This record gives sequence, structure tokens and C-alpha cells, in this order.
Amino acid sequence: MPAASQPTSSTTKRVRIAIIGAGPAGIITFNLLSTSLAKSKTPADIFLVNDKDSTFNNVASPRALVDPANVPVEKLQYPLAQLVEKPTGGSVNLFIVVGKVELVNKAAKELVFADDTPNGVKWIPEPPKDASQPNSTTKVAYDYLVIALGSSYHAPIKPVVGGTTEAFADQFAQTAKALKDPSIKHVVVAGLGIVGIEIAGEIKTEYPDKQVVAIGPALLSGSPPEIIAQARSVLAKKNISVIENCTIDIAAASKDLVFPIFQPGVKIPLTTRDKSLSGTNSVTTDCVILATGIKPNSSPLSEFPLTDKGYVPVDATFQVKDSPGVFAVGDIIQFPTPGVGKLAYLAGEQAKVVAENLAAVVVASVSGSAAAPKLRSWSAPKLVIISSLGRDAGIGYLPGIKTKLGIGAFMAKKLKGGDGGVGLVRHIKQSRFVPASK
Repeated sequence: MPAASQPTSSTTKRVRIAIIGAGPAGIITFNLLSTSLAKSKTPADIFLVNDKDSTFNNVASPRALVDPANVPVEKLQYPLAQLVEKPTGGSVNLFIVVGKVELVNKAAKELVFADDTPNGVKWIPEPPKDASQPNSTTKVAYDYLVIALGSSYHAPIKPVVGGTTEAFADQFAQTAKALKDPSIKHVVVAGLGIVGIEIAGEIKTEYPDKQVVAIGPALLSGSPPEIIAQARSVLAKKNISVIENCTIDIAAASKDLVFPIFQPGVKIPLTTRDKSLSGTNSVTTDCVILATGIKPNSSPLSEFPLTDKGYVPVDATFQVKDSPGVFAVGDIIQFPTPGVGKLAYLAGEQAKVVAENLAAVVVASVSGSAAAPKLRSWSAPKLVIISSLGRDAGIGYLPGIKTKLGIGAFMAKKLKGGDGGVGLVRHIKQSRFVPASK
């Protein structure tokens, strides 16, 4: 097992650990690390830093778009203040810091907050009194860091980084209302990945009279042929048209339009990769919803190594290269083994290893151990795909049996079909979260 790279010793009496990002990876790391350090009676202040005072269950976004009465967006927002109860029997203090991180100053070991953070930087509870360390509306110092900044997605599937919870809820509600409008008869979903076909399936299920078209380079690109065939069959049965080798020209469309687009009879430019589609240079529709993939939230990480696409490269123990005491986890990372997906359940599994490894590093440092602790390496589990395409259909790929007997598809309907994934948040985030609206 690889050994940990030890940071320089802290001059403070308490270890300060910052976890930036409150998606599944950040929250699970926060919970497990605090419990572990409390059990070992390690004096520590742990800060969960997020640009909003809540986290969002985007797993259920597609259902909430079409069924806001039963799945209001407020039901998908989980206040982070619930996470700061002090662990029993330890000396760990927990804090939520709400503010937009503009820069992670690697040399100074400080998080620098943006001046335009909505409503200013907020602490839950009040910050610790430590004159030797900056705790303010502009900076937070750390000894150890976990980067769990996650990824961005086109509105309204995920909240915009830096925006307010209220503004996102309003935008989401307006999109759901516009989608329901009877004048919207033709809908284009731009994207043929899991999220794209889930959105298409939810729209067609809730509004069967609307014509739904999903457009993208390839259906479930990179996935096993069995799940692609199953998805193609389910989409065809739901009368959802699939156009491959073709993409929405987002740059051209964005000159005059704002996504998601709701404008009956609007003509949207296309870019084709197939010579047989060379005459297809536009599509006329009433609505366009983008589902063209994620983008890592790495803008504050200019002082850290990044891939050409903005991901943070880590080793098998989730340590960041040339960055002692810094770990990264979840959507933001590039794992050394190719093909590791950006999925919530994988982020949760990674977080378990990060919490275990960082706890070992911290305990060894505090105890004054000269030997670097041995850390656990993570191996990606075998591929699992579980996706509902509305209340009445799903696709599933499981290790060993693949798509045989329809077991995976049945599990998709069972786990997500009923409520669209609202109930999964407790499993994914391993907490007793209560949403803002039940």
C-alpha cells in the first residue's frame, strides 16, 4: 500500500481540515472523517465549505422537472446545518462555511473567498476563536484539504456555482412551468448520455402528447453494447426519437437564445458528423434542454496540477500529486485507472477511502509518528448502470448478468421509478438529511 506524503507540521494546537464541496463526496468524507477523528480523540476543526447553505439532490432533477406538484424543487434541497452536530466522545468541532471559494492558495494553505459571494461568507456555527489563523469573510486557513468541488451541469439539472438557493429554486420552478405549457409540443433534449435519456423519458411519460427527440453523437457512448441495445429498445417503445451523429450547435444558438429554450417554432442549428446527415443543418422545435455532459468545478485550483480538461489527477489513495496533505474525490478527479465514471454512488465509495486515509495521516501527524502511515488504495467496482426512463420504464446493467432477465431494468423502476430518486439521497449521502420541504 502506498505511504502518505506528510505535510509540514502545523503550529496550531488543533488540526484544521477543510473539505470544499458539499456533494455526495464532500458530505460523506465530512461525516466519516469527523466520526473517525472523534473516536481517536484527535483535536480537530473540520470545515465543510460550500457556495450555498444547502446541497441538492440532482439525481431526482429529471422527475422534479415534470412533476413539481409531487416533487417540488424544495424537496431536493437539504440544509447543511444538519451536519454540524458534534460527534460523541471526541474533541472534533464541525463547521459549515458558506461562501464561494475564488482561490485555493496552495503555498499559504488558505481558501480565499470571492468578494461577490452572495450575502457574504456565513459560518454555522460561529467560527472558532484562533488569532493565529485567519477566520474571516475573506480567508480560511487549513492544515489538510479535501477537494470535492464536483462538477457543473447545464441548468436546471444542477445549481449554478455561486448563485443562491432561492434563485435556483425559482429558475427550476419556471422551467417546470414552461415545460408543462400546451404550446410546447415538440421538445429536443440535447444529449444521449444517462441524464439526457432520463430527461427524455420523464418528459414523454408525463406529457405523452409532446414529441420528444434526443440528439447527440452516440447513444450511451462508451457503454457496453447490451445496455445500449436495451436503452434503444425502451426509447423506441416510448416513441422517443433518437438522432445520433449530430449535436446542437450551442455556440451558434447561444448568440440569440438562452438555454433552456422555450420558444414555439424556433430553429436550432445543428452540427453533423455523418455524411448522410449533411443536409440536416437545423431542427425546428419549441423547446431545447441541454444534457451534454459535466464540467469540473476547478476554477479555484489554478495553483494545483490539472488535466487539459480541468480535472485533478490523483493516485490510487486519492492524494493529489506534489500536494502533501491534499486529497481529492468525486467528479473533480481523474483517477489513474481509465473509465471511472462520474456517478454519485462512486463518489460515495471513494469518500470512504479518503476519510480513512486522511484520518490515518492526521492521527500519525498529531501523535508525532516518524513513519508515514500506509494508506488504502481504491479499485473501481464493476460497472453498474441503473436508470429510470419515467415511472414505468428503466434500463439496468449489473455485474455478471449484464442486462439478462431484465433484472437491472426492474431494479431501476423499483429504486428510481416511483419517486424519481428522491429517496436515494439518504443512501447516497449516508446521512439523516431532512429536505427543506417534506
